Amino acid sequence: MLFWMPSVSHPAVVHTPQHCTRLIREATGLSYQQFLTNIRIHHSEHLLKSTSLTIAQIAEDTGYQNPETFIRAFHRAKGCPPGAYRKTLTLSP
Repeated sequence: MLFWMPSVSHPAVVHTPQHCTRLIREATGLSYQQFLTNIRIHHSEHLLKSTSLTIAQIAEDTGYQNPETFIRAFHRAKGCPPGAYRKTLTLSP
């Protein structure tokens, strides 16, 4: 799920981090960290489905410095670790 924030002004306009956080909260109802995690998990789902990258490579590509942190975040969001998630994709007809 990607998020569109129509209330945000032109991207060339510079905002403070606090202002951006408030805009994200108003547009999505999520904190900045929740918003970022949702984007990362969505992108990692795509990579798990469409590539043969390792879990560590996907963790790095989605902004996690530590694969274990990525695995925990993915498991919390999807109810299973990324390796198990990928296996369910290969078992599906």
